[in-house]
Amino acid sequence: RVFNHFLAMASMSEMNGDLAKFENELIREVTQDPEDPIGLGGLANFMSLEQARKGEAVEMFERCLAACRGKDSNVRPPPVEVKWRLCFTVFSSLFATFLMNSDGGGLGEGWVRKAEELYLGALEIDPEHPLALPDYAVFVHRVKKNYKEAEQYYKKALEVHPSHASIWSKYGNFLKSVRRDLKGAEACFKKAIKMDPRNPDCLSTYAVFCHGTKGDIETAEMLYERAYDSDKTHVNNLSNYGLFLSEMKGDFRRAEKLYQAAMEIDPYHANSIYNYAVLCDSGLKNQTLAETLYKRCLDVSDKHAFALYNLAILVEEIRGKTDAGKREADQLFKRAVEAAPNDAVTIADYGRFKMTKFEDVQAAESLLRQALKLDVGCLVACYNMGILCMNFKKDKNSAASYFKNALKNNGGHQPSLVCMARIYSSNGDRSNAEKYWQLSLRASEGE
Repeated sequence: RVFNHFLAMASMSEMNGDLAKFENELIREVTQDPEDPIGLGGLANFMSLEQARKGEAVEMFERCLAACRGKDSNVRPPPVEVKWRLCFTVFSSLFATFLMNSDGGGLGEGWVRKAEELYLGALEIDPEHPLALPDYAVFVHRVKKNYKEAEQYYKKALEVHPSHASIWSKYGNFLKSVRRDLKGAEACFKKAIKMDPRNPDCLSTYAVFCHGTKGDIETAEMLYERAYDSDKTHVNNLSNYGLFLSEMKGDFRRAEKLYQAAMEIDPYHANSIYNYAVLCDSGLKNQTLAETLYKRCLDVSDKHAFALYNLAILVEEIRGKTDAGKREADQLFKRAVEAAPNDAVTIADYGRFKMTKFEDVQAAESLLRQALKLDVGCLVACYNMGILCMNFKKDKNSAASYFKNALKNNGGHQPSLVCMARIYSSNGDRSNAEKYWQLSLRASEGE
């Protein structure tokens, strides 16, 4: 019955079926037997696909797992009944992974402990479970950030399930992002596709690697297209393929169609909404729609750092000359920094905003120094510290030092070249001033 639930959900997705009708069938099962773990788990899993129903999904998963346990026991929590052990391992794993992928499912700070208990409970029943074991490896990798332990779990999962395509793909992501072993990662991605040539997750993951890491545009496009042919309703691939077409091909219209298709399938998929917003913002030049989409993304995921940052920039551009607009952008920048406290560019740009819009030199300098501590070569931080020293602190020597650091990272950064020319000119050094004016003109011609 568990298998049939998943098969039915897959079929509904592939055929773009009537999801409401499918949900009603699940509800009918639960109504007929409110203590049936499989019916409860199937409905929970269905609800977990929609971000807006996180609370309902959590409640239904809890009911499912409670139904798997014996009622007449002095032990708390009661042990899992023998006949429901398989069901418990499957839905414990799904519940834990749902919590990991949905910012805790609304459970607050305690979700990490809850998710780990669910994974370990499943693994206690079946230490080699093909769902719990690799997903716990991802949890230890992404959430606990215990990379040594995570790799042990990945390797154990591959040892007992050597033909499981998605495990190879997950281990490939670990090697790429943690070990920086690009050769090993690519070997894993290829192995995954060899094991399951039509798996859209594996195809799309390797496509993202070829697109963003290798720069192999031809292979990336072929893989995105294969994933699309395999499953035209695979939301992650639709979103990633749209980003590829926008960034690498300049095909804005086709990218837009893919984003719209992704949002029609899953209206709460934050990255699809965000990518479409970026396309409207920078490609289609539709700021009104871009703002609407950024806000929609934040309704789904209120800590989406990139959406917060981009919306702050957009509000500054549109309404930054009004006091209300400045305050609105300021709050968005603040939330973006809170969501990504180690992102030097976001922090530096917030410092730039504080300096230019509020002339709050103390706050600006603090933010810019914080960014430089995270990344000594951050171009945004170096340049704006130079501006702060030159225009507000009247310290030309320090300003020149920061501009030179900016130029070490980007020799053609025209604003830094112009500032260097002005500093030399104000010092009466006509030779160096002319040199930097010439470099600035060349950089301008290059742009």
